[in-house]
Amino acid sequence: MKRNSAFLLLLLLPLTVIANEAQEMNPYNALNGQAEQGLCKDLYEHGIYLEMIQCPYRLQEDSAQKLKQQLNLLNNALKTVGDTKRLALLAEEQAEWEKYRATRCRFRGLHVIPESRVYYEWLATCEAAENYRRIETLNSEPGMP
Repeated sequence: MKRNSAFLLLLLLPLTVIANEAQEMNPYNALNGQAEQGLCKDLYEHGIYLEMIQCPYRLQEDSAQKLKQQLNLLNNALKTVGDTKRLALLAEEQAEWEKYRATRCRFRGLHVIPESRVYYEWLATCEAAENYRRIETLNSEPGMP
């Protein structure tokens, strides 16, 4: 019996390492970790729960504002050079991306009780993470002004 238990532990050990690495690589956890030291530092200073739970909404607002700024820059640049085709395609792509973001965040939030406070915090965090990723994508688009 001891031999079987030891063998089972050896089999499970790599799974815990993989799970821990996956948890650390999760972009939503990474975003929360960065926010504690950056954008939401003031909310975490005192360790007051009612302040800390405001962080996802602050991230959501910040990311939405930065995404809007990035899209405005691209739209204005395309208007300036008169590239109406790309301008229309960018608007279409953005609309499709917003649908993707909503679906992805609902999918990633399946583990949370729907309509709960935690669910809305989760959606705000997810939306913020996806917005920041979209900004990175837009910044690295080849051929864009």
